[in-house]
Amino acid sequence: MKPTAFLNLFVAIGAVFAFTASAEEAFTCAHGLFPPQLVDGEYARHYRQDRTVDFERMRLDIKILMDEKAVQGNVSYFFRPIHDDVTAMRFDAVDMEINSVSFDGFESDWQYLDNQIYIEFPQPLPTGRSLSVSIGYKAWPEEGMYFSAPDTIPPKHPDQLYTLNEPFGAAMWFPNFDYPNDRIQTEIIATVPKKFVTLSNGLLAGSKEQGDWRTDHWKQETPHVTYLVSLVVGDFDIVRDKDWRGIPVEYYVEAGRADDAVPSLGKTPAMLEFFSEWLDFPYPYEKYAQSMVRYFNAGGMEHTTATTMFEWLTIDDEARLDTEYDDLISHEMIHQWFGDWLTCEKWDHIWLNESFATYLECLWRRHESGQDYYLVKLFDDLNGYMGESRRYQRAIVTNQYPNPREMFDGHTYPKGGFVLSMLHRQLGEELFRKTLKTYLGTGPGLVDTDDLMEAVEKVTGRPMDRFFEQWVFSPGHPKVKVAHEWLPDRKQVKVRVQQTQEMEEGRLAFTFPLEIEIVTDDGPLVKTIEISKKDESAFIECNSAPQSVVVDPQLMVLMELDHKKSTDMLLRDLKDGSSVIVKIRAIDALKDETVDRVVDALAAAAADGNNFRRVRENAAGALGSIKTDLAREKLLELISIDEPHVRRNVVDALGGFYKNEEAADALIDVFKNDPSIRVAAAAARSLSRIKAEKAVPALRSKLERESFREYIRRSVISALVDFKDKRLYATLRKYADDPYHRDLRIHAMTQLGTWARELESHQDDVLDFLVKQLNSTSHRIQGAAISGLENLRHEDAIPYLQEYADAGPATGGRNEGQRERARNAVTTIRKDQAGDLAAKNAERLDKVSDEQKEVEKRVKELEETIKQLSNDNHDDDSDDDK
Repeated sequence: MKPTAFLNLFVAIGAVFAFTASAEEAFTCAHGLFPPQLVDGEYARHYRQDRTVDFERMRLDIKILMDEKAVQGNVSYFFRPIHDDVTAMRFDAVDMEINSVSFDGFESDWQYLDNQIYIEFPQPLPTGRSLSVSIGYKAWPEEGMYFSAPDTIPPKHPDQLYTLNEPFGAAMWFPNFDYPNDRIQTEIIATVPKKFVTLSNGLLAGSKEQGDWRTDHWKQETPHVTYLVSLVVGDFDIVRDKDWRGIPVEYYVEAGRADDAVPSLGKTPAMLEFFSEWLDFPYPYEKYAQSMVRYFNAGGMEHTTATTMFEWLTIDDEARLDTEYDDLISHEMIHQWFGDWLTCEKWDHIWLNESFATYLECLWRRHESGQDYYLVKLFDDLNGYMGESRRYQRAIVTNQYPNPREMFDGHTYPKGGFVLSMLHRQLGEELFRKTLKTYLGTGPGLVDTDDLMEAVEKVTGRPMDRFFEQWVFSPGHPKVKVAHEWLPDRKQVKVRVQQTQEMEEGRLAFTFPLEIEIVTDDGPLVKTIEISKKDESAFIECNSAPQSVVVDPQLMVLMELDHKKSTDMLLRDLKDGSSVIVKIRAIDALKDETVDRVVDALAAAAADGNNFRRVRENAAGALGSIKTDLAREKLLELISIDEPHVRRNVVDALGGFYKNEEAADALIDVFKNDPSIRVAAAAARSLSRIKAEKAVPALRSKLERESFREYIRRSVISALVDFKDKRLYATLRKYADDPYHRDLRIHAMTQLGTWARELESHQDDVLDFLVKQLNSTSHRIQGAAISGLENLRHEDAIPYLQEYADAGPATGGRNEGQRERARNAVTTIRKDQAGDLAAKNAERLDKVSDEQKEVEKRVKELEETIKQLSNDNHDDDSDDDK
């Protein structure tokens, strides 16, 4: 699964799961609440659930009641007892109405307690015999199954339904054994209003209409785990792309969007071919379909044979200029091998699903776009993990976590992906591919990390115990400080490598091969040194002084690198670096330099079409950090550059030049005329940052401008809030409610709180509106209401947020992540109120102090007057005496 950045956390929010749905968006986690909360001073530990029977097949016969947002029907399980002592069974079933339970066709004794169905048998079940249990039920799921209905979306949109089970949502819409340590064949017989189409796992075995209803029968023959069971219902156009090796490839897009399907997802057959060839293990299922559903709660989910994606994967012509989601498409496809064909048998090992999908995205990019793209994606993974590691660190594989959702974080996705890249490079291309083929050959089935380790050893003869111990089973990473020195008398370069990370007593330093590149008049020289101590040095023979010394130019080590170099050396790296990583790191080091030659070099790098795009983007961003007059002039020269991604960074960089008229004029022109909606949106944000008040009329003129993902309206709203536009309230209030798209509503709601606080206007009205939204049926709207109330900072919001936080997990669709956000909002408001009170008290004290000084001044003046009068009287008395 891959989360999206707009889930916010996540993530930062921890999205989603949160990998990102776009290469341009920051890593987020949809569910993560890490760092793990302590339970009685220790982390919660999790273990696999017991299996007393082997489930073989599930038959789910259901009717979808769209108006009720309900599902009713019967689920049957066919199983064999594992041993002779099976006298009872248990099924997970959250907030359901259980109507009947039968065993082998006969009514059975059962109880429904604490969201679980307990079935007792009169005598132990015979081992190995094929038996069955059937459960009749009705459910109104708060999670797991999601409805988009006319009371929550614009009337122009049809009804839709989708399911999203990972990790525990399946038990919300059908009784099951909701843990990933059993695999089962599944079939879904779904009865829906006949105007809708359905999509589920496997192949459509039959379809039958009866009156206003139609029943579709889907069968998935290859066993899979419960959380991969899927059902999508809605008014979709089904677009069939060219088959892949005779296997149908289909796209389910919202009705009316068929023309955008292939332009958005048309690389799917080529991806299937690449991964099948590279893994030497052909795609193992009978179809591959992708559905784009409205308001999906993640970027994508790898339901077996039927991946579900968020709606923005269907890209329109305007947005396609600089928007694509190939990483998301490839990520979910890879899961069909790693996650579906092979599935982690417990959440401790979820990296076997998500890290593989994250890393093989990089391999698709390498195949399609070259080594530079591969390295940049790895670099993004490295930085995504490093950002999270500053908040907390854990082992990639661990059974200590409060909730499985928290395992879908930056350790599981980018760190795990990077660790696989290190394994790949250390084994080499051929052996790594053979290892994966051997590993996949153990399926279909359940796996843990030992299975991967065994495959490595079987193929290579290398146990790799130390590799897995330090990178997978232990937390942290090396922090590497490097210093180099030219020794002319010895014609050597001394390279000192220190590991500076804190280490627990008894913990050894990391061991890894470290590549050093030295560039001299004779050309580049690359040496690999083995690092195993906290402090060690290497001496590398050179015929002349180095023009550059580069550490890890191909990004082969998961580490924080601190290597100070001269400006001359960095400029050389920027111009002639041996890899895109060398150039990017040079830019990062140069962005604090303000001398003209650095500005000229960065501008030249940004303008050079031969440079990889990320180099150009980062060079433009660095000019914005420098903020000199020359840097501004260079950015203005670059503002018409052809590449929209680079142009967006130029526009964003100009936002750092506070109240500069020339920058303001250029940005207004870009906002009005640029063909890229993302560049125009960046211009709006930059105009607010430089406080270009004259841009307000232009910004207001685009408030009704619809665009892909509402990029324009959302950026304009943020800008006008920054400008404290007094006329904005009516617009914010309008967009915060139906019938506008949820993404726009969410943004307007969060900005409402900020606007009302900043302008000290309409605060009571905003408070009342946002409090009502806490009861929305949408988790996202609830979250937006929480954020809006937090931004409002109104003390009267505290009891409502506290009530929300204290409610049960299933109350009103409130999950633990949202309740945690509500608790954090209460803390923020209380701190703000305490700060306001302290400021008011300080103001009062200042006032009292000023009044006291005034009194003291008057007393002093009065004393002087009295003294003077006393002297005058004394003089008068003297005169009288005379």
